[in-house]
Amino acid sequence: MAERSDWLNHNHQGLYNQAKQTFTYMNEKENKTRMGLDGNIGIWITDEFDPKHLVFSNAFNEWIDPATRTPMKITALEEAEKAFIPVYRQLYTGVLKNNPLVTDIDLVAMGMPKRPDGHREPVPAPTDVLEIVTKTPSPGVVEFYFRVAGETGHAKPYGIQGYELRGGTLDEAPVNWSQLPLSYFSTTSPLHLTFEGEQRGRHFYFAARMENNRGVKGDWSEIESVIIP
Repeated sequence: MAERSDWLNHNHQGLYNQAKQTFTYMNEKENKTRMGLDGNIGIWITDEFDPKHLVFSNAFNEWIDPATRTPMKITALEEAEKAFIPVYRQLYTGVLKNNPLVTDIDLVAMGMPKRPDGHREPVPAPTDVLEIVTKTPSPGVVEFYFRVAGETGHAKPYGIQGYELRGGTLDEAPVNWSQLPLSYFSTTSPLHLTFEGEQRGRHFYFAARMENNRGVKGDWSEIESVIIP
């Protein structure tokens, strides 16, 4: 028997209505994009959640009319529910509840409980400035290693999802970050860039900053340069 605190409906009609509410909300284009339910997460939803939800919905619609309900249809619905419930729970705990792009309002709109009070504090804005160590392991290749200024390790600080690097092969040293024309983003350190042969020997000017998992960016580092090998 399900615990009374369980968020999941445990009668056929209630579960069907709840799952339909979730499916409809998260598949609205604006909601899907805003909550980041595309890319690899979207593939998981399409490959794992959607097929089991479809089988459950079809089985429920076959079962719903008492006049045509048969033992075979009852069994089919029970089996479909048994397969669907674990993936529905995984959608909530693994994809939605712990997703910083999904708000409590979104969860409630999808028929799910909001996060408990104190579940998580918002990740603070980045306050540290980066320093960048460059290496030139082979012709035309530059690697950029990011770390917090004053630190010796390259591990990302808490809540940081990646590093934004801006740069460009310029004839004169820039005095403002807006003069760096190219933008790169990396979730790991180092960032590996490959240049064209005719760029070898030129100065590549660059600066970098951190970005947290809410998309808030920190301050830029000093503008530096490296000679493309």
